[in-house]
Amino acid sequence: MPFALVRTNFDVQEEFDGKLSKLMCDLFKVDQKDVCVEVLVNKRMLRNGTNEPYVYCDLRRPVSVMTLDNKVTWAKVLSDFFMKELRVEPLRCTLSFQPQLEKPYSGQGV
Repeated sequence: MPFALVRTNFDVQEEFDGKLSKLMCDLFKVDQKDVCVEVLVNKRMLRNGTNEPYVYCDLRRPVSVMTLDNKVTWAKVLSDFFMKELRVEPLRCTLSFQPQLEKPYSGQGV
């Protein structure tokens, strides 16, 4: 399941969550029910010593699809999206790629 945890040090419009979810569906070629987006706003964050608008995104995908080419593509698409939708400068947007287990833990016993 594609998962994005986005943190900002400013408020965002409510439509942002849905737009990001749709973008992830298109980017990863999955159904909306398979995408998870969590957006945390108004977090206390500094970048380069300032609290100007800043976006930090943890993107979680299975290890098997975390190729260098994929990461470059994902970083470009997501950064462009954040810069356009949230009006942040390129250096005020950071992405982190977190490997994910191939099969999500179901929470049920062994």
